[in-house]
Amino acid sequence: MKKKAEAERKAQAKAQEEAKRKELKDELEDQAKAKKKAKARRKAQAKAKKKAKSKEKKNAKS
Repeated sequence: MKKKAEAERKAQAKAQEEAKRKELKDELEDQAKAKKKAKARRKAQAKAKKKAKSKEKKNAKS
């Protein structure tokens, strides 16, 4: 009986550990996606700013 209870506890602990690991992995993936999106947003803003500046220069010349 003790062995069965011990095995059950170990299995439960292992399942909890696995759940924690998966949650952490998911969280890290979400952070990576957010970081990638932010980088893309900054890049797009920089490109738009550069384009606007170029257009402004072109308009100033004419």
